[in-house]
Amino acid sequence: MVASFFQGGWSRLLFLGVIYAVYLCLGSVMFATLEGPEEERLTYQVAAVRASFLRRHPCVSQEELNQLIRSLRDAWEFGLPALASNETLKMSSWDFGSSFFFSTTLLTTIGFGAVTPLTSVGKLASILYTLFGIPLTFLFVGTLTYIITKPARKVLDKMMTRWDLYMPQVAIRLIHLISLIVLVAAIFFAAPAFIFDRLEPAWNYLDAVYFTFISLTTVGLGDFVPGFDHKAPYVQQRTLYQIVTSVYLIVGISMMFLIVEFCILIPTVGQIWDVVSPGASRKNSISRDDEKARLKESVQQLTEYSSVGDSEAATQ
Repeated sequence: MVASFFQGGWSRLLFLGVIYAVYLCLGSVMFATLEGPEEERLTYQVAAVRASFLRRHPCVSQEELNQLIRSLRDAWEFGLPALASNETLKMSSWDFGSSFFFSTTLLTTIGFGAVTPLTSVGKLASILYTLFGIPLTFLFVGTLTYIITKPARKVLDKMMTRWDLYMPQVAIRLIHLISLIVLVAAIFFAAPAFIFDRLEPAWNYLDAVYFTFISLTTVGLGDFVPGFDHKAPYVQQRTLYQIVTSVYLIVGISMMFLIVEFCILIPTVGQIWDVVSPGASRKNSISRDDEKARLKESVQQLTEYSSVGDSEAATQ
């Protein structure tokens, strides 16, 4: 009955829709509980700072202060330095390196939003550029993923050949997938996070891990964007730093597709349950005993056939 329920497309959609809605509600409650108090604290803090500033500077009206704040907000939203200084003003948001980084985030659909087009022509150009660039990006990333998949699949084939008599195929695939996830996490999350932690003065390691995960999953919230800190040690090589970061994002996204590729190879949930259920060890031992018995029987039959052939040859 359960199997027939999931065979219908609408039934499956309804079931998954309910689960997805519940998951969204859980996320809403979690983030409201975690971030709500901090937002309230910052709201009171900003109000107190504003009131204190107006008391200490009676020559500045509240409207003038609001206008200054709006100007700073608009500058920040367009990627311009809100806290202007000689150093920050020298860092263009549209030099070659920054534009290369912007193009990468545009075509990979990460879309940090830290830098956005200022002109109407630039916005129209972004639409046309992504119209052709996103399919090209998916084609390139798909091809790169296909090439990377080959050695990983060879490893899986060797594991299946050597371990097939000792454990179920679903267990072998799970071991391979978990090993792949650990390897990707070490190379494309932990190690780059360590580098970003050293190169971005305002980041800590958790911020860097958060950036790598949000970026490679193409969520791209834009609250952490590398390459825009004038106090960073990469200032003199900022263009190279942004290009290398762009390449890292493209290859990292390919690795995410690689993991998805091998997740798809995992059999149904029912087979996974057979592996992790309490009776799995007994079932596996019985199946292995059956395989050994069939193998022994085949060897005996082959031996008997060979002996009969030898006797007939001797008689002739």
